[in-house]
Amino acid sequence: MSMHSGHGEAPNQPVRGLSREVLRWLQSLDLAYSVRNVSRDFATGFLIAEILSRYDSSIHMHSYDNGVNIVKRKDNWRQLCKFFQRADIPYTDDEVGRIIHYEKSATVDFVNRLYTLLTQRRVKAPPVRQRYVDAPPFAKDTASLALKQRLKDPEMSEVYDLQTQEAALRKRLREHEQSLREEKEQNPSRFQPSKSNLDGRGSNDPSSPSRQQSKILRGPTRRLGMEQKTESIQVKQVQVKHIERNVANIRASKEMHARDVTGAVGSYMDGSIGGVEGSIDEGSAVGGENLPGVAARTILNQIVQDTVEGTKFQPTIGNGEDSADNYSNMLPELSDEIHLRILSEIRRRRKELAPRCLANPRDFWRVCQLFCNCMDHFQVGTETYSSSSDCFRGWAMALQMRAKALDGHGSLANQEDLQRYFSDFALPTILDLVRTAPNKRQDLLKIAYSFTVNDVSHHKTLIRLVQQRLNHLRTFLHCLVGFATLEEDLLLDSELMDLYMYYTTIALGMSSPSLRAAAISVLVLLVPQNPVQGKIFFLASSSFLIFSHETHKYISLFLLQALDY
Repeated sequence: MSMHSGHGEAPNQPVRGLSREVLRWLQSLDLAYSVRNVSRDFATGFLIAEILSRYDSSIHMHSYDNGVNIVKRKDNWRQLCKFFQRADIPYTDDEVGRIIHYEKSATVDFVNRLYTLLTQRRVKAPPVRQRYVDAPPFAKDTASLALKQRLKDPEMSEVYDLQTQEAALRKRLREHEQSLREEKEQNPSRFQPSKSNLDGRGSNDPSSPSRQQSKILRGPTRRLGMEQKTESIQVKQVQVKHIERNVANIRASKEMHARDVTGAVGSYMDGSIGGVEGSIDEGSAVGGENLPGVAARTILNQIVQDTVEGTKFQPTIGNGEDSADNYSNMLPELSDEIHLRILSEIRRRRKELAPRCLANPRDFWRVCQLFCNCMDHFQVGTETYSSSSDCFRGWAMALQMRAKALDGHGSLANQEDLQRYFSDFALPTILDLVRTAPNKRQDLLKIAYSFTVNDVSHHKTLIRLVQQRLNHLRTFLHCLVGFATLEEDLLLDSELMDLYMYYTTIALGMSSPSLRAAAISVLVLLVPQNPVQGKIFFLASSSFLIFSHETHKYISLFLLQALDY
């Protein structure tokens, strides 16, 4: 359906922004981003989709991207146009194109009409401001400025043929020259030469006004050799050191060598959770209890020293404050018996380590690094790998129990801080292992969920963080399959189910048979929660699936599950 697109407004009419009434309406919707620049913020279509989602639940925001790339902008508006057709909302392709290319007048008109359509209230037209009909000569376009503005037109941004661009620029240049000729006919006095050139006196005549004025502008003449000598200034080149590690890891490593070991419970930024501060060296109150004056690093050193005592590795590992660090660096050289004894002792004392690791981010980082090195070194199927994975998760559960005890009823502050600790200190290393060791992926994902608050919003936060940091769609889809097997009753949530359905559809269209098989295994988990939607997804995807032997067993299981429901 066509509608007025704003081409008929007066050429000299100034383009006004959104009225206060419309801005108040946008603020009342509690959008993800505040409107600062009308043409730029609405060009992506993301805010338009979010506005419509407040009135129509069929619009899901995870399908829209807030990127400013032209491809992402067009994809968002393509989805919006499909919704406009279903909802019988009038629009034109020309108007959408001008909004995508940051035309303010088209954007303001569209938002005003959308406001009228959704609220049934009309926007009051603002008063028209007076402006000069003809711009002064110094404010008029030059030939170069006219060509630059022509290149910025929306229709020129998608023209890639050089001959077409050259023809359009030549046409604009001819129009500019024609306007100059017309202005010369209308105002000939502007183009007449000055009187100093008409009376026969050249610019070399000292009595010429132009000559006298040039003398004043240049200042008095000076002889050669009378110039003042200026000292040369040498500027040293600035040397920039590139940071190759995570900022949080750098902060923790710097704090690790400090002598004062603060024992604040809570945020790693200010060292406090719930406003409790203290010193582990002197004993600090954590959750109403007094911690003995020993840090987690001391406990790890004690465990390692007691285990290697009397062995040939005792001189190498030593009895100092670096025993645990030396053990972490010597993992390939030690025997499995020593590894199992150390991991067993750490698991036995996990409840003793938990409050100290919550109290001090340095201790949390140190224990995480030890476990991550073990997960990287030990091979899947060995007893040391199983013990390392179980010990890692057991320590995470002890931390969760400690954080819940500190939070009490109705608060998640300490549990969220624990999740942030893990995201900053351990998640980068774990994602590196996810990329390089696919056979360890499921155990690593279980560990990640052990540090995460057990609700839908925090699980979605972790999933988004994994997607951003992996930056690899195929690996992320494999991780999503692993996450789906860990959700359990949380899959009853409609938003989480839509998220898994969306990425499962993408995985079914991939060329990898194992990835498609894994996607169908996710559908096996989703069908009991929503049988109708699961059957529709299966029938739609079966048309382009190539049934390999690996895929066939999951499809058979899925089909039996779907028929039961």
